[in-house]
Amino acid sequence: MKKENKIKFKDKKTKSSSHLKISFKEYIITFGYDLALYVITFLSLLGWSKAIQVYSSKLASLNLSALDAVNQELAQESLAIVRSFITKTILTTLLFIVILFLVYTLFKSLIWFRVNKKKFSFKYSWKLMLLNLIHLGFAFILFVMPIRILFIRYQAGIETFGVVHVFLILVVIIFIYFRAISYILFTKTKKIKVFKEIFDKGFDLKGKIKPLLIIIGIFIGVNILSIVLNIMPSTINIFLVPILYLAYNSWVRFYFTKKVVVNGEKTR
Repeated sequence: MKKENKIKFKDKKTKSSSHLKISFKEYIITFGYDLALYVITFLSLLGWSKAIQVYSSKLASLNLSALDAVNQELAQESLAIVRSFITKTILTTLLFIVILFLVYTLFKSLIWFRVNKKKFSFKYSWKLMLLNLIHLGFAFILFVMPIRILFIRYQAGIETFGVVHVFLILVVIIFIYFRAISYILFTKTKKIKVFKEIFDKGFDLKGKIKPLLIIIGIFIGVNILSIVLNIMPSTINIFLVPILYLAYNSWVRFYFTKKVVVNGEKTR
């Protein structure tokens, strides 16, 4: 029989998963990466929004009556302004998406190398970019239909919490779960072709229920705390709530890697 290649999570020296214990220093560093990514994304969105406002400022001076066939010269001028706005908006948006995607991939590479105690390499980052594109493809397939159904329901005035909402929440949780496993396995092997291992490890819930419940329980606590923080001024709350979720997210990576994926391997 053909011997199966299994991805092991044991250190060569200690032959255990102790090398993945949560280090406060590593936690702070990954939190810093998360925070930097958040700030860059926030500032980029502000820059994109400001650029669109500048482009649209010329639209305010348009005289719609000039589009009358009688005034061809003004109509052509107005049409040129509209075309310029559309072209600049599309190009700026595409540039924004590409740059943000590259920055996102770079920071995710830095983060997951830290979590798995691996040496960073740009070659890995390029491969991770492909993995992120695969994630986007799966996300589009999984979310497009539920979101479209919700949109139709809202248009019809049906805004009550229903089966579609529950289904969408479950899909989001499952997607995040398998995406995290794919990041961990990919960081270990630096190979895209680990999908069988991803699903094998994902569907094998032995020894994973308790840590997963702890992750969900703390997430609920974080949500409750974020609601409590709403009593604070919005100028403060707008910074505290994202930091709270980023801190939780940074902790989850280490905990999930050690308790769910690594320890899951040991119990098999």
